[in-house]
Amino acid sequence: MSTEYVSHVVDAAHMINIGEQSISNKIQAVLELVKNAYDSDAPECAVIFYGREDGGRLVMDKIVVRDSGVGMTRADIRDKLMTVGTPHKARDAYSPKLRRRMSGAKGMGHYSMQRLGTRTVITTTPEPYPGREFDASDKGTHVLEIDWDDYVPGRALQSIKHKLSSRAGQAGPGTTIELAGLRDEWDASAGGDLQRLARSLGTMVLPDVLRNGGPAFRPSVSTVGFHLDLPKPKGELLDHATYKLRAFLRGDTIQFHTYKKKSKASGHVDWVSGKRKTKSACGDADLELYWFSSKIKPWAAGLFGARQLQDQLRDNHGVRIYNDGVRIMPYGERGNDWLGLNARKTGPASAGFVRNASIIGFVKLGREKNPGITETTTREALMENDAFRSLREDFVMKAVEELEKQAKDLVAMHKDKRTEHGNVALVELKRAREALETAPLTNTEKKPILGKITLVERQISQQMKKHELSKQELAANAEIYKNLATVGVQTIAFNHEILEPIRFVRLVLQNMHSLNGRMSDEERNKSVMKALERITHALNWAGRLREFSAILAGADAARKKREPVVVLDALTAIKQGASVVLRSTDTALDLDIRGDVPDILMNRASFESIFINLISNSVRALKLVNGRRRRIMISAEKTQEGVTFRVEDNGCGIPDMHREDVFKPFFTTYRTEDDTGTGMGLTIVKDILETDCNGTVNLAETVDEGEHPGQGMTAFVLHLPAGRPHA
Repeated sequence: MSTEYVSHVVDAAHMINIGEQSISNKIQAVLELVKNAYDSDAPECAVIFYGREDGGRLVMDKIVVRDSGVGMTRADIRDKLMTVGTPHKARDAYSPKLRRRMSGAKGMGHYSMQRLGTRTVITTTPEPYPGREFDASDKGTHVLEIDWDDYVPGRALQSIKHKLSSRAGQAGPGTTIELAGLRDEWDASAGGDLQRLARSLGTMVLPDVLRNGGPAFRPSVSTVGFHLDLPKPKGELLDHATYKLRAFLRGDTIQFHTYKKKSKASGHVDWVSGKRKTKSACGDADLELYWFSSKIKPWAAGLFGARQLQDQLRDNHGVRIYNDGVRIMPYGERGNDWLGLNARKTGPASAGFVRNASIIGFVKLGREKNPGITETTTREALMENDAFRSLREDFVMKAVEELEKQAKDLVAMHKDKRTEHGNVALVELKRAREALETAPLTNTEKKPILGKITLVERQISQQMKKHELSKQELAANAEIYKNLATVGVQTIAFNHEILEPIRFVRLVLQNMHSLNGRMSDEERNKSVMKALERITHALNWAGRLREFSAILAGADAARKKREPVVVLDALTAIKQGASVVLRSTDTALDLDIRGDVPDILMNRASFESIFINLISNSVRALKLVNGRRRRIMISAEKTQEGVTFRVEDNGCGIPDMHREDVFKPFFTTYRTEDDTGTGMGLTIVKDILETDCNGTVNLAETVDEGEHPGQGMTAFVLHLPAGRPHA
């Protein structure tokens, strides 16, 4: 009998299988590469997308990930990068210079490169920091070329060789990873892949305000060969939170510090501190919560002051988890409600009024203090074990409940400055009643005092109800004025649609009078028919304005009432109302409304104001182009939060220099003799959406006809919450 010893041989295809199963999506793959830059002590990391337009379609050629970290020596490439499953990050838990806790420990960067593209070129210049092993070749720059197509079934993993060369050193240390032959398409439109990646990178490490010292790490996204409209936040969102809570879990005790915003102009002031016992199995942890208890509208002064803050809250709400300063996905991503805040019972008795969309939070953990909190193999979530469940139920949710408990009696104080004193008075009377009930007095002594308190409470409540009715009346009138402004804008914008036919009719009548007796019956009939066409055109426009005004002039109760607007029916009616101007300008208006689109709960006239203004702008833009079929497309689809509309035309587009100005009051690019423009159409649209409907509108895409003849277009994207009236 013979004996031999055999070894495992890894098939090359296994490398691909592991990568595809471990890295679930392209955005996560890029994040893994950026985490490697963080681990290499880079102060910044740039993710650059190289693309080009090809037949109206964006083609992405390559992705470059560039950092200014310590780089890799030849030994690092050979013994760490090229060693599958290397334990070096688990062994060397901290980065060499800045002592950052290593964010990775499973060699996922290698699989990320394969997941993103078929070819990888790594260019790296190592930094000779004290204590680092350096040989002669490390004084230059190393270049590693990997062709992932070489990893095919039937080949042994160790038999595949990749070219590693060295050359004269580049300026400064760092690593550049170039990924070509991309496996995925990347959407660069509004709300697409690149914007989602930019948001994820922006929250990858703790915000500066929450870091405990140490150099910052700033990842970024940029493009070459095409335009990417990345959000540019203005203002500090966290500074405008209604309430802030800091909580520290130490053993079986949670220490709370609650703060409230004193006024629009001031910061947060210390409010309540306390302790709470809990049964914790997750280890010590820190938490910061920022709660926006109502619409952002009361926080910022001015008609448009809250716009940027509203956008930031929509994009950044949720509670994120950071382990050793690096974010764990997907907690706190848009739509991720890992705490179950939205599923809780609501109402004053149960608290439960903090919702996922109104809170921003940061949970800070550390591997040493929280050994039970572990990531899944894919590093895209945490293991749902006892430690994680305890973190959620025994710490974070306890903190949320504590904040709700403290704020329950005071939330109303932030609704309106004029009613603030009334709410404060009711709260103080309630506390006085509670104190009186426990005071060392007889029932006979307490009774008249309690009677006075009850009387004052009733009087204050009555006055507050009267004030609320007055406020509702003012809000209803404000809505009407905005819609009346739309009538005014449309009257001015299309005055030439009415005046030009009137001028023509006058000219025809003058000609008929001067040529009386010299015109044949056929010529006279032809002139009369043309005049009648122009008169009909003018009357139809006048009728449309009269119809819209009639909506606004309805009964007082109807003006105040918000009711379900059936999207398809409402847009069809608007299309019919605009049919005259659409025919006269040879413009097609198409509707693409999905069958599952829900109703919109709002004032019907406000809904019409929004789309009449947008259609009017599109008609103007289309009048400035020739040589192609003029079209406007309005589409609507159901989303998790309501309905998303897209209004697109193939008109003249908007120059890049004016992209940031289109929503500003009185800004207009129309200064022709026939159409001077008012510059209020988009202003009204944005104000109705944000102030009255808790919605949004953004310039999603535009191509300037002047820069790209024949390719002009503009698209606006609107988000409106769905809903039905309360019973």
